[in-house]
Amino acid sequence: MCAIVPTPALPRATLAAILRATLLYAVFAALWILLSDSAVERLFADPASRQIANTLKGLAFVAITTLLLFFLLMRFAAAQGAAAKLGADGTVRTAARRTLFAGIGLLALVFVLLAADGARKSWQRNRAAADAQLQSVARLKAAQLESWLAERLSDVRMAGGSSTFAPLLPRWRAGDAQARQRLLARLEDYRATYRYHGAMLCDAAGTVLLQAGAPEHGASEVLRAAVQAALASGAALMTDIYPMAEPSPEHGHLDFVAPLAAPAPGRQAAAVVLRADLGDLFRRHLQTWPVPSESAETLLIRRDGDGVRYLNAPRHRSEAPLGLRLPLARAGLIEAQVLAAGHVPGSLLEGTDYRGMPVLGVALPVAGTPWWIVAKADRREILGAAYQETLWIAVASLLLWGVAVIFAALLLQRRELRHAQRQRREQDERLHALSLLAAIADNSADAIFAKDRQGRYLLFNQAASRFTGKTEAEVLGRDDGVLFPPEQAALVQDNDRRVMDENRQLSYEETLATPAGPRTFLAVKGPLHGAEGEVIGMFGISRDISERALAEEQLRRGNDELQRFNRAMVGRELEMVRLKQEINAMARTLGRAPPYPFTAAGEEAKENPPPEQA
Repeated sequence: MCAIVPTPALPRATLAAILRATLLYAVFAALWILLSDSAVERLFADPASRQIANTLKGLAFVAITTLLLFFLLMRFAAAQGAAAKLGADGTVRTAARRTLFAGIGLLALVFVLLAADGARKSWQRNRAAADAQLQSVARLKAAQLESWLAERLSDVRMAGGSSTFAPLLPRWRAGDAQARQRLLARLEDYRATYRYHGAMLCDAAGTVLLQAGAPEHGASEVLRAAVQAALASGAALMTDIYPMAEPSPEHGHLDFVAPLAAPAPGRQAAAVVLRADLGDLFRRHLQTWPVPSESAETLLIRRDGDGVRYLNAPRHRSEAPLGLRLPLARAGLIEAQVLAAGHVPGSLLEGTDYRGMPVLGVALPVAGTPWWIVAKADRREILGAAYQETLWIAVASLLLWGVAVIFAALLLQRRELRHAQRQRREQDERLHALSLLAAIADNSADAIFAKDRQGRYLLFNQAASRFTGKTEAEVLGRDDGVLFPPEQAALVQDNDRRVMDENRQLSYEETLATPAGPRTFLAVKGPLHGAEGEVIGMFGISRDISERALAEEQLRRGNDELQRFNRAMVGRELEMVRLKQEINAMARTLGRAPPYPFTAAGEEAKENPPPEQA
């Protein structure tokens, strides 16, 4: 059997607070989900605006729930701080400040992550929208161009199968001028009816026999090859867009070729050529964009050796059709990416265009040709909505974060206000006690002072100011060098250091220079201790003992004088005793009685004075 470990029972008040907070959060979350979604759907019909509103709604929900969590944590921290009784030394204030900074940092991190996620989704959504738009334009342009080419090939097939050209051409070659006029009229009908730049009849060698609409000029090598290929295959075909230098200026041609109906035996083969108007093609299908745009354009390109040839005139450059060619090796060129191996048609490309501007584009091949349709627009324009949405998300996140910080700061301020009120009452009591101590110190006749480890004054009472002639403001924060000459200041500082180094109370007599002259002080000095018991400075009480010292000096001098006088008097007495002893000795030598009696100890008997001498 498994032992069940009992969990400690929570206090009733704590359990009730937890239940209230949980119930409040559940009700708030449920109402938010039920009401906010319907409000967003009613207020915003546009999908993009609705997406932004949903992002901001999520930010607001996280902000409010984060504030609730922050408030609960603050209350818990306050309770823990009160239980630990940390108010006396300022630890509660420090812990609260750390809690505030941690909460602000946490809120900032949350809002940064949410804003980054919202911006990422906005960019993804706008990028997907740009991809869809560019793909739609590219497919539209490619379909229009393919349809246009199919119509031109259909036109040239119909012209080649006409029953007019086959019988009239031999007659004209035989010299029938009327047949020539009818052929030219038929060519002109095709050119004008289907809006071609020119219509031509060519022989099997590709030489132009008759031409309507286009200026007279010799056939190009491209046209000759196309005519020969059409006659060889018996099918209609088209040339690539190719440049022609004549007539000046250089211009581009696109020819559609079809062989004429099978000639009678013995007659020469011929082909009909319809020359397209490239200006009309480019204007109708390439130089238009479905919606207004400052930078968007459609380009028709193909590979040209180691470069890319622009078949139509770029919108933002002045080159004529086929006039712009850029190397494929140009770094970042989006058109070069289209022609590179491994490119997937229809994929979104990002790079620079022929101007060097950052662009987004989509390219699709034109069926039956070496051409590519490139639909592109400047990145700045096509993703402008993403920039705006990112800015709004950042501003909204910053505002919500600011509101959250202000609210959290107000909560902390309210809590600190209560703490400050408690501290104020305690400080009032301390100030009362300190005022008593200050009154005692200021009314004391002894100098009372305190210094830090560097010898700078922390306390300097009025008696010390009277003794030194310096005010408290002049002394606090400075050392003894401001009060005494260097040698006396060094003596005092040595005594102070000894007190702090030995960590015990010592007494010194210090003679110091004062405005009243040299004075002698009896200084009792002791160490000051910090909260951990370490020595943080020293204190001292100095009493002026100059009068007592002077009296002691005078007493000492009197004693010295008395001792000198005593020594002088005793010497004189001893000299008289010696003389009397010599007289006694001379009397005994003469056989007389000694005139001066002495005791056994050799001292003169005072009670028997010597007889008077004659």
